[in-house]
Amino acid sequence: MTVLDEISQRFEELIPEGRNWAGRVVSANGTYVNNAAYGWLTSAANLVETVTQSRGPYSSQVRAILANENLTRGVPKQCVEKMVATLSAIKTDWTKGLVRQIEFLISAENFDAFLDHAEGFHKGGHARESGVLVSIVFEDAIRKLAKKHELDRNADIELLIDKISKAGAITPVMARRLKGGPAALRNKALHAKWKEFDIKDTGEAIRTTRELLQIL
Repeated sequence: MTVLDEISQRFEELIPEGRNWAGRVVSANGTYVNNAAYGWLTSAANLVETVTQSRGPYSSQVRAILANENLTRGVPKQCVEKMVATLSAIKTDWTKGLVRQIEFLISAENFDAFLDHAEGFHKGGHARESGVLVSIVFEDAIRKLAKKHELDRNADIELLIDKISKAGAITPVMARRLKGGPAALRNKALHAKWKEFDIKDTGEAIRTTRELLQIL
């Protein structure tokens, strides 16, 4: 599964979950939903910001939703409903190929510049943002390296690392570092498992991915 597939899958997961939260009203006047929806709201916002690279009307909509002053009291049902609407709209554009900044940047092979953005987030202490960006660069680098050696670039990432190692493109030691570093981080970052990695993990993933780019 590619990064683009992972993003499409997250839309499929988050939209129904948001609709479910919108129906779980806990306040007497029907204004607020379960406070546990904060986690969903954060994941939804992260997906939109990742896809749009924090630019454009969808990103502006998300910032407006999160700026709702009533969030200090709980999660307003209206915020959940607006976020679901935003996710649904951007999903439609995404599936039609109208919102593909990530794909464009990667297809242009602008690896170093994209990784520089990840490093900038890392230096600013933003583990989530840097984790997502380095994961995207890492995965595409692995798949391009696989294609270079006439391997099935659509295979599972860890399987690809093994095959690339057997092809002699990387050493067994490098293969282990890739699996334990950026590959492991990718699985966590792209599924919003924020508590399972920190800024040190993203830093190591960035360094290892830079080494990988030297091989391409």
